[in-house]
Amino acid sequence: MTQLSNSSLVGDSESLTPALEMMLVDTNGSLTPATIEVDIWDRIVDGFWKTNVSLVVRWAGGEVKGSDWSYFHALCRVREQIAPLGLMPHCYGACRNLVLSGMCLDMALGRKGYLARLGQRTQLSDLVSIFAVGPNMDLTSVEEQAEFKQLWLRSLGWPATPNTPPDCKAELHR
Repeated sequence: MTQLSNSSLVGDSESLTPALEMMLVDTNGSLTPATIEVDIWDRIVDGFWKTNVSLVVRWAGGEVKGSDWSYFHALCRVREQIAPLGLMPHCYGACRNLVLSGMCLDMALGRKGYLARLGQRTQLSDLVSIFAVGPNMDLTSVEEQAEFKQLWLRSLGWPATPNTPPDCKAELHR
């Protein structure tokens, strides 16, 4: 169920997402059902607009919470916590070749991204929901996903993002 923090809340709840369902995959390839509770708040902090997306992922064996400024980055925080448990989300958000554009981050809070191919620019037909599933998903760690993005940028002749840490926070912030 979607919840809102009521301290200094700005905006409305109509654009928010109710609980989502997903699968977690373990190191043996077994799938475990999970739910994701979404909590989003927007407020002004020190004169700047701040958005926070929190994802609480629950499954039969546990619960973790990841928070950051977008759905994608919050999912990365979840991935970092469940990886030591031998689990990974079974969705496009955990695919090696998922990259987010600034527009995906700004307009959809990182709920959508592109399935990129080395040496090729992304197209609208490459756009997917980070929580969706599909064929040929190459699930990987947060660090390896960030490394792929840098490799993809270089394959297009573009410079890699400067000062990129090895995690999903490598995306350009607003």
